[in-house]
Amino acid sequence: MSFFNCQNNGCRPCGCEPVGCECGASPIPPRPIPVVGPTGPTGPTGATGPIGPRGFTGAAGATGPQGPQGPQGVAGLEGRIGPTGPTGPQGLQGPQGLQGIQGFAGATGGTGPTGPTGPTGATGAAGTAGAIGATGATGAAGATGPTGATGPTGATGATGATGPTGPTGATGATGATGAAAVADYAVAGQAAAQTVNAGAPIAMAVTAQTGTSVTQSGTTFTVSQPGLYEIAYRATLARPAAGTYPTTATVYVTQGGTAVPGSESTVALAAAASTANVGSTISVYVASAPVTIQLVSGEAGTTVTNAFMTVRRVG
Repeated sequence: MSFFNCQNNGCRPCGCEPVGCECGASPIPPRPIPVVGPTGPTGPTGATGPIGPRGFTGAAGATGPQGPQGPQGVAGLEGRIGPTGPTGPQGLQGPQGLQGIQGFAGATGGTGPTGPTGPTGATGAAGTAGAIGATGATGAAGATGPTGATGPTGATGATGATGPTGPTGATGATGATGAAAVADYAVAGQAAAQTVNAGAPIAMAVTAQTGTSVTQSGTTFTVSQPGLYEIAYRATLARPAAGTYPTTATVYVTQGGTAVPGSESTVALAAAASTANVGSTISVYVASAPVTIQLVSGEAGTTVTNAFMTVRRVG
């Protein structure tokens, strides 16, 4: 009979002895030997338990063998051209190459200068006409000749545009009181265009008149009393049929059919469509009345527009 589970109390190791144990421990009865019966039927599978926590990551496995090469991918876009690298050192001179094959014959050179004329030989048979020689090079330019005489002065250019009005000057001192003004005057004008010949008066229609010293009708102002008179006029002139340009146009005042010195106004016209304004103010003395006053054209075929004239007795 065997004894199991002896206590080891420090005396000595327990053994299997027939009576008791020297260590003072009571023997423990032996266990019955179990009898294994037949295996029962397998029970139903239990429900799947919850997934346990993830274990630690294992060590990396060994690298597998390289797989076969895949198909070539689509070519990418061409990259930008990089900066030019520094020039490398010059290489050693290579051996001289073989002599090339002979080139084609060059073109025939130009004909040389003609030699001196030899003695006249016997007249031979007429030969075939030779080819025309090449034209010689142009000779050097000759020295510049002396400057010619100055040409005549050209026609006067067209009058430039009127400049901007200057600033107003300071007010002058008040003048002495003059004699009482004479309220005798006549004003006439015509805006419509009229073509006037050389020496012919310009027609106008009276627009205002005061007193009896001056009257106006058609092309003529009439002064009926002696005295000092102020005459002012203005007009726009053109000469569309002059034929030659630049040209000029002139108007002037006549007194009793005679041109008044200093009364003329002349303008330059650059082309057929050119126009220019004229105007002047003068004073005349009438010693004997009555006398006529007119504004007259200086050239034939002058077109006059916006004509205006006033004659006023001032003394």
